[in-house]
Amino acid sequence: MSFKESKKKNMIKSTNKKSDSVFSNSILALIVLGVIGVTIRLFYFPYEVPFTYDSLDYFSYATSMSQIGHFPNNWALVNNGWPSFVSFFFTLFNNGSFIEYTHLQRVLNILISVLTIIPVYFLARKFFRKSLSIIVVSLFVFEPRIIFNSLLGITESIYILLLVTTLCLFFSDKKKFVYISFGIAALCSIIRY
Repeated sequence: MSFKESKKKNMIKSTNKKSDSVFSNSILALIVLGVIGVTIRLFYFPYEVPFTYDSLDYFSYATSMSQIGHFPNNWALVNNGWPSFVSFFFTLFNNGSFIEYTHLQRVLNILISVLTIIPVYFLARKFFRKSLSIIVVSLFVFEPRIIFNSLLGITESIYILLLVTTLCLFFSDKKKFVYISFGIAALCSIIRY
């Protein structure tokens, strides 16, 4: 092996080590941002406030669906993807009170809102370097309106998660991910038409 070949091999090894450490630092940064995001949302969690308006419609649909075991008949709710998702968790926690179910719906919304940082990071990586992608994620997770919407128990959190995941998969280099993105876009239309 010549000197040039060994030098090139060492450069490749050091580049791989740097990329591994940057990737692990990105994962660590995402975990820290996620924990801080959940903490902020739980700090502002409205423990004694019941649902109103749209949140109450989604909640009523989800409780009705969990009690009867199928889609309610003669219900005027068009966007039934979110309440259908929530009703699955209502059936798991069957013996809850009204306020416990509202807390469950809000906690699900908070977790989905914070989990959105993962596809946001990968979408930002399509356009920016890793350090700027972490900044994009931090802007997203600390945005006040997103925090407020995640506390309401409405459809925005899961809709944003599915929409960003759709975009992330659509911009992928693999064809099968592009096809999967259309399926997730269909789920978006069930959540919000």
